Amino acid sequence: MKVTLRQRQKANKISLYLDYYKNGKREYEYLGLYLIPEPEKGKLTQAQKDENKKILSLAESVRSKRHLEIQNGMYGFNDREKLKGFFIIYMETLAEMRMEISEDMMILKSKFKSSGVISGQNKNQAG
Repeated sequence: MKVTLRQRQKANKISLYLDYYKNGKREYEYLGLYLIPEPEKGKLTQAQKDENKKILSLAESVRSKRHLEIQNGMYGFNDREKLKGFFIIYMETLAEMRMEISEDMMILKSKFKSSGVISGQNKNQAG
């Protein structure tokens, strides 16, 4: 599996994107990172060159990470950080649901108690 960092000229900037195959299908992932192109006349300033180097370095980091994610998925390895995140979200959702259920149960219990259903007596019955 190969993930390639590619560049595409768009108007007055160079867009960076990833190109790879996933499950036999070609995928493109635009990174939202842009390089400053070489002007037609003159050269880039040192600050512009440094900025382009930083952006390329960041894009390469993203490429490496995506490569590892795809490769780990191919061999059945799961990203433990993602699994931890899903578990935490699941537990938070479960806790919220239980709190809502217990609040609803307390309301029902209080209504039953006030109507006498819980104590075995019904206030509506003649007795």
